[in-house]
Amino acid sequence: MNIGFFRRMQVAVMLLLVASLVLTVPPAIAGSAAEIDKEVALSLEKLYATSPAAVELSKVSKGILVFPNVVKAGLVVGGQ
Repeated sequence: MNIGFFRRMQVAVMLLLVASLVLTVPPAIAGSAAEIDKEVALSLEKLYATSPAAVELSKVSKGILVFPNVVKAGLVVGGQ
């Protein structure tokens, strides 16, 4: 078979995959300030309960960056 044909098909499939992922991802909607503050407080409580080192580090830190809701996702796409 023609190698050019397979290459075009591979590119077409990749474009369709990327388009479907882009078009099906829901938009991120931020909560109110009160909701975010509550989630941050709960996340810090959980961190401090599970890691005494985090408590000690927080006493000397200038600030803490908190991501209360982290969703893990991965997509591996490759081709030769």
